[in-house]
Amino acid sequence: MILPTKHEDLSGTSLVVGATLIQALKRKNLVIEDLYAAVRKKHNISLSSFFDVMVFLWLSGLVDINNYEVRLIHQGAGDVS
Repeated sequence: MILPTKHEDLSGTSLVVGATLIQALKRKNLVIEDLYAAVRKKHNISLSSFFDVMVFLWLSGLVDINNYEVRLIHQGAGDVS
């Protein structure tokens, strides 16, 4: 679920995890396993939730995955900040 309910802990929601993934990818491209390990330490999410967020970011055109390496796609003037 993308939008959290009022009873949900915000630290593990898809929006917060997605923002953490984007912040990590701004520093450098990462292999999927390393990216999951970094996010899991901070948010303690399941592998299934991680891949849900990754698919959302990929479908949104924010990340590209090639040979298990994830990179942030820079979009010019409307860049994600």
